[in-house]
Amino acid sequence: MNEYTPEVISLHLRKLKEVVKEYSDLDYKIFANLKGYERPRKIGNYEPDLIVKKGEREIIIEILSKSQMKDLEPKLEQLAKYADETKDTRFDLVLTNPRPRTPKNEMTVSGVEMLKQIRRSLILNADAAYRRHHNTAAYYLVYVLLKNLLQEYAIKNGISLDESKRTLSNIGSNLRLQGLLDVDDYRVIRDIVQVKKKMISKPATYRVDEILLVEATELVKRFISDLN
Repeated sequence: MNEYTPEVISLHLRKLKEVVKEYSDLDYKIFANLKGYERPRKIGNYEPDLIVKKGEREIIIEILSKSQMKDLEPKLEQLAKYADETKDTRFDLVLTNPRPRTPKNEMTVSGVEMLKQIRRSLILNADAAYRRHHNTAAYYLVYVLLKNLLQEYAIKNGISLDESKRTLSNIGSNLRLQGLLDVDDYRVIRDIVQVKKKMISKPATYRVDEILLVEATELVKRFISDLN
């Protein structure tokens, strides 16, 4: 967590605790750099933020903020590659950004250019993972991008959700109700949400549908273009 401001550190820790609680409630064994937990082991040159295990199933989780941009690509690639090549192992990415200091229904300009760089880097990594047939890694990169982009799209259109309700499913539903998403885009979002639920609850034999992955990737690219 090099060069993190106190605010970013606070956001990072809060998000880490949220994810730990989510998996603790699902009876996963937790390895995290938090009081009361064993630290996660290093994978290659990097220690992930969190590792959770249930039986033979292992999930490696990295929480990303703009302060990690410098080391983003090699770390994500190494963790994703390890997960994709290791049986019963998955890599998850969770994106967190500084809270806006402007009113909730306005997009803060602070860090916007850095956020755009992160998005471009993540979609390039998703494309690269897909070309190498690492569909699970590509899916999680696309998922976190889609949630982040739709949240900004909602804010720009005057839709404000409480932090606890800012799930991809809720954001997509609200945009659809306001007529801001067409039927096909909403179907892709709904299907993407269902995939994540299945990947959490089912064993490593679950495989991401390639057609859906391509559709979701194209949707992300379109939103990146529109919001830029």
